[in-house]
Amino acid sequence: GRGGAVAAVVAATPVGNKSRWKRNLGKSPDKWQPKNYVGGTARKGWQIKVGGIKSNRGPVGAIETVVPGQFASIVNPVPYMERLNNGWSRQAPAGFIDQAIAMVLAKFPAGGKR
Repeated sequence: GRGGAVAAVVAATPVGNKSRWKRNLGKSPDKWQPKNYVGGTARKGWQIKVGGIKSNRGPVGAIETVVPGQFASIVNPVPYMERLNNGWSRQAPAGFIDQAIAMVLAKFPAGGKR
């Protein structure tokens, strides 16, 4: 169902691995992360807005409640999400969000819009 595409983008979202950061710390400034970072922030950041209102259900459960003709969006306010989607992490391919959106639109060919 619709929740499968949302679940796919959530699952594809990389989760930080501090052991890699320690190994790479001196090699490149773009490998550095804050000391207090908690892995999974980006993955947990996904939200569904139905009719412009943030759902209090999880992303997969929320998307399953959308009915034909109703506007819904999936958003992630994590400030580095664009970098992750551009290939910043080795754990997810560049464009992983666009791939998930394409999956959603394929399920709703008549009316799906971004």
